[in-house]
This record gives sequence, C-alpha cells and structure tokens, in this order.
Amino acid sequence: MATAAVLLLVLTPAVLLAHQWLRASAPADGDTLDRVPEEIRLTFTEPVRLDFTSVEVVGPQGALVIGTLRAAAEDERVLVAPVEAGWHPGEFTLRWSTVGADGHRTDGTLAFAVEEDADGLPEPEPGPDPDAEDAEAAAVPPEHHDPRMFPETAAFGPESPAYAAIRGLLFVSLLALLGAVALPLLVVPVAAQRSPDLAAVLRPGIQRGSARLGLAAATALLVATVARLWAQTASLFGSAEAMQPERLADTLSLQPWATGWWLQAVAGVVAVAGFALAMRGARAGWAVAGVAALLAAVTPALSGHAVASPGLAWLAVPADALHVLAAGGWVGGLLALMVIGIPTALRLDRERRGPAASLLVHGFSPVALVLAGILMATGIFAAWIHLGDVTALWTSAYGRTLLLKLGIFAGVFVVGAYNFLRVRPALGEEAGTRRLKRSASVELVLALLVIAVTAVLVAIPPPAS
Repeated sequence: MATAAVLLLVLTPAVLLAHQWLRASAPADGDTLDRVPEEIRLTFTEPVRLDFTSVEVVGPQGALVIGTLRAAAEDERVLVAPVEAGWHPGEFTLRWSTVGADGHRTDGTLAFAVEEDADGLPEPEPGPDPDAEDAEAAAVPPEHHDPRMFPETAAFGPESPAYAAIRGLLFVSLLALLGAVALPLLVVPVAAQRSPDLAAVLRPGIQRGSARLGLAAATALLVATVARLWAQTASLFGSAEAMQPERLADTLSLQPWATGWWLQAVAGVVAVAGFALAMRGARAGWAVAGVAALLAAVTPALSGHAVASPGLAWLAVPADALHVLAAGGWVGGLLALMVIGIPTALRLDRERRGPAASLLVHGFSPVALVLAGILMATGIFAAWIHLGDVTALWTSAYGRTLLLKLGIFAGVFVVGAYNFLRVRPALGEEAGTRRLKRSASVELVLALLVIAVTAVLVAIPPPAS
C-alpha cells in the first residue's frame, strides 16, 4: 500500500487543501511602511468564516482600533480589517485566528514596522514632556488580549491528547457498530451459501450477540458525540467557556462541522433504536441499524480533511465514507466474529463446533478481502490528496505520522494474510479455532494501534495546506 501510494504521488500533481492558513498579507511579514494603510488585508486558503475570525494589531504604544471585519467583495478568501485609529511609529505585531471548513482553529502572527515620518500618521498632540517614569509607563502597551477572540485552547486543541482520545473512542465505537451490522448481514449470508443448515443454527445466537454488541457500540458513539461537542467548543473558545449554552450554540453554527455532528447524533440514536428492536427479535431492527451505520460512516468526513478539500470535497467525502465502511466491515467485522461468532460456534455440540467456526471464517474471508481492497484504494486516494508531494512523507509531521500508520497497517495486513493462507485452511477442529483466536487477537491489537494513530493524524495539518 505504501509503495503504491508513493508511486501515485510521484505521477500526480500537488493539490492545495485542508486547514485554513494564511497565504499572503498586506502589509506583508517584515515590511517597513512609509505610508500607513486604511485597512489590513489577509488572504487565506479558504473562504473566511467571519464569526470565528479575529485580528489584533499591537505596537509599542498600544493596539490599533480595528473596525468590523469583512470579506473582500472580489474574493471571499480575503479578509479586510479596517484600521480606524491607533497608528504610530514603531514595530507592530499582527495576530490572527480563524477556523477552517474542517472545524479546526488555526492562528498565526506576523510583524511589520512603521517609519517615523510615514505618510498618514496622526499629528502628535502638544503637551508637557513626560518624566522618565511616565515615559516608561507609556512604552508598555495597554492590556489588549481578549480571551474570547484568542482563547487559550492548548488543553483541548484539535491536536491535544485529550481531543485525540475522544476521537479514538469515537472511531472504536463506530467500527464496532459497523462490525455488529456486518457479521449478521454480510458474513452469515455468505456462510449460508456453503452450509445453509449450519448457518441457520448459528444465525439466532449471532443476531442476539451482534445486537448486544451494536447497542453497546451505539451508546459509546453517543457518549463520544457529546464529548466531541464539548471538546470542539473548548478548542474554539477555551475550556472555561465550553459549557456555556451560547458557546455551544456558536459551535453548532459552524458548517459543515455542525452537519456532521448532528448526523452523528441522529445516527447514534437511530442505531440504539435499531439494535434494541433487533434484540427483541424484530427483523426491521436490522434494517434500521443498517441505515444508522451508513449514516454514521459519513460523519468523520464532514469534520476532517476530506470536507476541506477545495474542488475535490464532492469526491473526497464519499471516498472517506467508503474508507470508514471498509475499515468497519473488516476490523469491526473481525471483532464481531471473535467476540460473537466464534463463541456462538463453540457453544454447539462437540461434533459441530469446529465445522461451525470454520464456516464463519470462510464466510468472513471473501468479505474481508473485498473490504481490504476498498480500504487500500481509498487510502491511496486520500494520501494523494493530502500529501501533494512524495517528499512530504518524510519532511512533514503529517507524512511521518501517515508512514507510522502505514507501517502498523502493514502488520495488520500480514497477520490477516497469515490467517487467510495458513490458519483458515487448518480450521475444522477446536485446535485450529484456538490458533485462529490467538492470531486474530494480534490482528485486532494492531488495528487498535492504527485507530490510535488515525485519531492523531486527522488533526495534523496536511502538508499540501
């Protein structure tokens, strides 16, 4: 997979995308002005979200008075900050803060200077010369930092360990939910083609166990969804204001992040209802749970790098959803197979235990192979979009983290191939089943590490930005 990704990157052009960043400014970083401007212009990589954007300019005598921010009429990516008052000679520091389409806050600073005799400076007011103490006090800028404009978000920023842990819980619960659907709706029907009678014996126990697993996963998904709203609000406005209703409302006005959050919440509620019905034996419950799983698979793309791909979001979002569905069907399906399917088979009489376990594994293998192919194809596509250049694999934090993910995933793939080529043919006896449980456990642990790395990766700015 890594080799294919590298080859594709070499043969394809770079793409500009993901995370909001400053592309240019007027005045530029390091400029010395001989004429003060009436406005400051900042050009970003995405259209500016004014409700979540702040600008602050401070010099040795205090802060400039900035008027109402607006987007330039000719280009929504250009932020215009009118300067109403406050120009004076000296060094100035400009600080900006904004939010991109993926919901991640970014910020930065630049510096410029104003000459002593620059055109447009206000005439100095006449008055007595201050004494040394007054002069020293006058040289200290007044308090200008507004925590509502530039919140201290280090504790719950997008790249913080706390936020990554919430995303990890979200991903694990989502994959488990998808696996709980995949086992009874995909694996068992494929197994039934080999042995309808034995599959019919296994089906009731698998459906009950999968419904319980799905209900637990859907409940965890709802918990993670609520936690993510709080963490996102803390990353935008600071943890001190994260529980204020008006700040939560502000976060839920941020599109398309809010659409993804609401869709995730609805999917979680619908999944709980579907699995609860399935536990009572209602066939309609599986249809409801299946729809909820499809909805939930789309939600990561609406708050990540895929939706922030200018000109390619229409393709990146469905590709990301397919990536999640494939990962859930493979890894989540393997989890459901090991904690629900195999134990169900081992509860049968001794003569049927080995054949039943073998039947389920033979039903899972072709499904896993198809899903692994989809996972690899969509992963290569995402790498092409987000890296932009092959050298970014080792020269950027995003690329190095992606290489770590690919390395661990290679381990998952190798163990999966071992299970398919060596363990699966030996199934039929209980000894073979125990051997499968050991190797599949290694595969699941490695998959969990991939999820942990992914929870970090999705918050790192792609090098193409």
